[in-house]
Amino acid sequence: MSRVYDTFPVLREQRHKRGNNLSGGQQRLLSLAGALVAPPKLLVADELSLGLAPLVVEMVYDGLRQIHEAGTALLIVEQQVDRVLEISDEAMVLDCGTLAYDGPAENAGQAMDRLLTSRRERNLVAHRDSSTHVGPTAWNLEPTGL
Repeated sequence: MSRVYDTFPVLREQRHKRGNNLSGGQQRLLSLAGALVAPPKLLVADELSLGLAPLVVEMVYDGLRQIHEAGTALLIVEQQVDRVLEISDEAMVLDCGTLAYDGPAENAGQAMDRLLTSRRERNLVAHRDSSTHVGPTAWNLEPTGL
């Protein structure tokens, strides 16, 4: 337990409370504590930072880093890409359900930049094309017989 308390000191302070009486962030830390005590071969984490205060997010990622360093493989689904890439060896980036990148985490940032640039350019072209459209629309506005 000392490893858990060293990693998540707030849990030491709250150790006499039941898990359901902890804050959402503390509950998230408690869920990671088990992986520090008995590290699994694989830990799957989905949106761990969602709704957490920045300080708690930092604690969560410190815990994930330690779990990974202890030999546990991590599969992390996260929108805070920069945080995940800091502790990742490999990365996969999905764009609307399509695999946009699969490779070393150190190159994923560049792939993300290219993806976002491409998306911005497509949006600009679509916006320009829709704002300059002149002429009849695809709607059939002719009256029909009654």
